[in-house]
Amino acid sequence: MPKPRINDIQQYLGVETVHHWRDGLIDRREMLRQLVGICGTTAGAAALLAACSSSDTTKAAQASSAGTAASSAGTAASSAGTAASSAG
Repeated sequence: MPKPRINDIQQYLGVETVHHWRDGLIDRREMLRQLVGICGTTAGAAALLAACSSSDTTKAAQASSAGTAASSAGTAASSAGTAASSAG
């Protein structure tokens, strides 16, 4: 299946839409709605988002996910310890 292609105007409008989302002017759902409208398909919108991402953004997202997982594990361990001390 060929990758969807976007023209220069679609790329410009897509990048501006992503910037509006990053600046907090629109929410994520509105950004995705606009990107699908600009690109014509969800595959085109996904390709544009992939092109807009940077390694810094990816690293920050991975660090955030790791922090959330560690926090969840710590909460679960704390809850288990509290339950064990209550039972004993």
